[in-house]
Amino acid sequence: MKVKVISRNPDEYLRETKLEIHKVQRNYDPALHPFEAAREYTRALNAVKLDKMFAKPFLGNLDGHRDGVSSIAKHPAKLSVLISGAFDGEVRLRPREKAALRYSDALKEKFASHPEVKRIARHRQVPKHIYNAQREIHTIKQKQKKREANRRAHSKPGEVPFIPERQKHVLKETQ
Repeated sequence: MKVKVISRNPDEYLRETKLEIHKVQRNYDPALHPFEAAREYTRALNAVKLDKMFAKPFLGNLDGHRDGVSSIAKHPAKLSVLISGAFDGEVRLRPREKAALRYSDALKEKFASHPEVKRIARHRQVPKHIYNAQREIHTIKQKQKKREANRRAHSKPGEVPFIPERQKHVLKETQ
């Protein structure tokens, strides 16, 4: 023998005070809501538009994998390094700046004939504090080069060796 009992929670349909509005009952049957499909389409369209609006810029394609890319991670210490892994077990280490620079150069090439891009590319004005700092650094480097050349010229031959600029900043080499 089956007994069907209707049990209702009074909190769902009764007001706590006189000042509250009456709770409206809603039927969730899709047959009774003919505009539900149009509403869902509108919501989906708005979601896609918002996704496009708040999307992150494209950093570069993840080519080089034979299979599909399954995971992407960033280096814990260096934010400029991106690591991608494929389904076939291949892991690739990608420096982000290089890919971003290549991509921005490709974009500049593609839209070089666009008038606004042309105007920005021709634009030569640099902010005053950056220009002054750049000029100051240039004079400091010139003075250091002249001082080193004078020291080399007025000392015994071979006493002050010539060290290229690229090797001056190397602190230690290990094997």
